[in-house]
Amino acid sequence: MPDAMGFPRRPLRVAILVLPELSSASVTYGMYDVLSGVGRRYEMLTGGTPPADGPLIDARLVSPDGGDVPVSFGVVVGGTRALSDDASAGADADLVCVPSVSARPDRPLEPPKVALDWLRARHAAGSVIATACSGAVVLAEAGLLDGGVATTHWAFAAGLRQRHPSVRVCADRVLVPSGPDERIITSSGYSSWQDLMLHLVGRFFGPERVRQMAKVHLFQWHVSGQLPFTALAGTAQHGDRAVREAQAWLAENYRAPRPVVGMAARAGLPERTFKRRFRIATGLAPLDYVHALRMEEAKQMLEMSDLPVDAVAEEVG
Repeated sequence: MPDAMGFPRRPLRVAILVLPELSSASVTYGMYDVLSGVGRRYEMLTGGTPPADGPLIDARLVSPDGGDVPVSFGVVVGGTRALSDDASAGADADLVCVPSVSARPDRPLEPPKVALDWLRARHAAGSVIATACSGAVVLAEAGLLDGGVATTHWAFAAGLRQRHPSVRVCADRVLVPSGPDERIITSSGYSSWQDLMLHLVGRFFGPERVRQMAKVHLFQWHVSGQLPFTALAGTAQHGDRAVREAQAWLAENYRAPRPVVGMAARAGLPERTFKRRFRIATGLAPLDYVHALRMEEAKQMLEMSDLPVDAVAEEVG
């Protein structure tokens, strides 16, 4: 008999995809550890009773060829199961997690074809597909984001828009569920895998398990989104020359009154057209970009000078 979420009353089967030379070891193991501990770690720490019928989640590490996999920065993830081994590698997965990848955001990502085929097959079979940070680019390469909405790490947002123009990238959001039955979920910055875990545990096991997880791991939602952490150089990686010129003008004139009007004039575009093109190119509304730039300047001044906060605020406009 299925439970309230429609899944059979058995451990939730989770496959965490490990990509050679790409996956982040810390996020991979973080996902594995956190998910494996649902229904167990909180009870162990508080003297509670774990579920009588066994673990709530059966998490597995899977990879194209199985075995020990060298991932980013020379770390080796051991004990993965080969994708070709349907019996053990997640062909029956309720949930597939794709950790963040370490790669140059200005270059095309080339995940193994067998991994992309496997992701498409899992989605077609009904699995929920969830990715952390730059892992959204892997889903885009598999075609799973086409025509949908997604988020990713701010540094990868421009490249994702350029190479996959049918994807609406909302880089200011931390989590974006998308697709039929919201079976694709993307998250933004590097540590947003924690928000993703909170979301997934809440989706499959309810708010009490989320409360326990947050309490044990000291997880907090990134309620302010990704914008406060954005390094604005990443928003210049696009092909719209007029917008780039406006950004260059703003870098020297961010204190100016009505800076959006000034940017539109520098770009030589009507203000309404400029706002639309600016959002398409950078993922941010022009005024949000102005605020973010001023915040970056303020942080630099606070770190490098002895000026009081009020003086810094006036200095950056």
